[in-house]
Amino acid sequence: MVFIGREAELSWLREYAGADRSTPYVIYGPEGCGKTALALEAVRRFLHWYPRGVALYLDGKARRGEDVFKSNIQLGDVLADVAGELLGRIGGAAARAAVWLLGRVVERLVEKQSPSNILVIVDELFSAVGVREGAVVVKHAQELGDRHLRSLKAEAGLIPRPLAGVRIAYLVFTSEGASRRELSRHSWAHTALMWNMDKDDFKRLNEAVGGPDFAAAWRLCGGNPRCLFQLAEAGWDAERYLASISSSRGVRWVVAKAAELGLTDALKEAVEDPDILAEPSGLRLAKLLESRNFVVELSPAAIGGVPSRDPELGVGRLYAWQTPALRDAVARALRG
Repeated sequence: MVFIGREAELSWLREYAGADRSTPYVIYGPEGCGKTALALEAVRRFLHWYPRGVALYLDGKARRGEDVFKSNIQLGDVLADVAGELLGRIGGAAARAAVWLLGRVVERLVEKQSPSNILVIVDELFSAVGVREGAVVVKHAQELGDRHLRSLKAEAGLIPRPLAGVRIAYLVFTSEGASRRELSRHSWAHTALMWNMDKDDFKRLNEAVGGPDFAAAWRLCGGNPRCLFQLAEAGWDAERYLASISSSRGVRWVVAKAAELGLTDALKEAVEDPDILAEPSGLRLAKLLESRNFVVELSPAAIGGVPSRDPELGVGRLYAWQTPALRDAVARALRG
């Protein structure tokens, strides 16, 4: 499918990759909002942005070593030196190993390609290695991206000298609410929000997939592409789609856990107004809902637009449900 919209986000990525920065950005947002599609589109456009640039995408969900990396250049020669450590691993170990081999891969890129700019995007990092270890990886990325530190290491003969002069930018994409909480405790990473698609671009996507009723799709999905695709799989039957989410294990677990913690009344309030999660009485519930990727804490630091408050879509000023459908499914489950 043709990539639709996200021009503001792509402009942000282009500027970020061209600047001289050392602090990585962790981009967080709703599951299914299009983070992976945006990352791959940035890789596709990178040579147009920077004729001597290399973009490297690492898929934390990849199950085989040969599926871990994607790039705007051929990586066969670059990865040859680390193939024995990377390829042939089973399960999630391939992506886990690749995360820790990023520094060596970047060194090989510089040696073989002499790029002016390198953009490294790690997708689903925290799914691959966990929140605590993922935070260590981001710290490692900060050190790899620090041009001054690389210059000192080059002078000391610790790294190849050409590595010192390259602009290297690191981005981590995640849907894990817990990862944002962990990283906000540190100074060596920035976090920025990526929200669902805006209404005009979502309308174009709805038309592209043959959606019969845009108003209903917008009311149910609030601009979330994955929600739209799932609605299509349900035959565009909103009732059927909501019923499937309401009875899902994730929704039932959250409702049961809230009851166990004495948070049922707070959960009912959050269905009506997610901003109660920012109040002292709502903090425990906020952690619970974030841990299961039900809500997102909104931030003025965003790579696109920050959504406006919209009670119908479950969007407050400080918190938002990832999709209206998820909010509605929790409401149904609470009613039993």
